[in-house]
Amino acid sequence: MNPSSIFSKTGKGVQEAGGKTSHLSRADRAVLAVINGKTQMGEVAKKFEKIAPEKFEALIAQLDKDGFIREVSSGAAPAAPTPPRPAARAPAPPAKPAAPAAGADEDSDFTAVAPAPKPAAPAKPTLDLAAAARAGSDKKAKENEQFDFRAREQAEAKAKAEAAARAKAEGRAVYSLSGAQPAKLFENARLEGNFKIEKGVLGSFDLSRALQTGGAQSSGRTLFNELNAQGVYDKGATQLRNITVSSGAMSASASLDIDAGGALNGRITAEVKTSAQVQRASLSIGGKLQDPAIRK
Repeated sequence: MNPSSIFSKTGKGVQEAGGKTSHLSRADRAVLAVINGKTQMGEVAKKFEKIAPEKFEALIAQLDKDGFIREVSSGAAPAAPTPPRPAARAPAPPAKPAAPAAGADEDSDFTAVAPAPKPAAPAKPTLDLAAAARAGSDKKAKENEQFDFRAREQAEAKAKAEAAARAKAEGRAVYSLSGAQPAKLFENARLEGNFKIEKGVLGSFDLSRALQTGGAQSSGRTLFNELNAQGVYDKGATQLRNITVSSGAMSASASLDIDAGGALNGRITAEVKTSAQVQRASLSIGGKLQDPAIRK
């Protein structure tokens, strides 16, 4: 990464930095918020000296790859200006006809005025067809990339909205509250019960993709037909047990603990049935609530 490079947030990055989406961790979102399309990467890195240089460069590359930022200036030195072309010399004035010799016969004077030479036409600039073709190709590629990005975002937003509109939840629970003051009742709250959600979406990860890649890839979302679980909320921490998820050919069971800070710790066992085979895997769940990590 060139320290003089300048990056700007994309539409996706603006939504993430503004808190409208939560795909990134809090630390990564803090770096994203500082990127403004004006500050060089070397200056941005100075604001996060606690992050190792190689990790900072890897983070910037990942944000660029995931479509949160885009490079607006590579920081390369500007090309040297083309020296001015020397001015064309004015044509010499036409020579005056020689006066006839004294006493010479006027009929024998064949002196003629020579026509003045025409000024040379200015040289036409050379057109670099290869450079023009490359510029047109790069512009078209960027336009197609931006169009694909917007179309993908719109499709994901539409799918989430449709799933949320169809989702139906029901459950039953018992709760208790205690505190020295009314404002502190919820600090010691305890809630225990079971619930069921029909036709919903898990927007943090793609369970089928994680299963097929052994946890190597899990980004995306999981649409499900039904989710059942038993849960306990106690003083900010949550325990989920006997979780079952079904979605077409995929089914899974899991248990999950979420501490008061949003850290995840759990296990999920899933399988996907196809006409050719049945894939099964047991994966661990870690990371944060906003940025879960699924590993084998």
